[in-house]
Amino acid sequence: MKNNKNHRFSEKYWNIIRFHSFYPWHSSGEYRHLMSSEDYEILKDVLMFNEFDLYSKADDDFMITKEIKDYYDNLLEKFFPEDL
Repeated sequence: MKNNKNHRFSEKYWNIIRFHSFYPWHSSGEYRHLMSSEDYEILKDVLMFNEFDLYSKADDDFMITKEIKDYYDNLLEKFFPEDL
């Protein structure tokens, strides 16, 4: 994604994408002794994102409706207007 010059993500969101799967860091408090002040800001953003991370949520009644699919298709078109 980073090689796609048409993306519109700020550095903040690149960091969220980069670190949200690094669970020992943001879930268990590991590696704090290696962190800089910038890392604490990134951690704050990753923790905020986790509230909305669909992988960590359970919803057995969730169905992808046409409206939901259209919404996300429009977001993909907006942020990735060309092929990835």
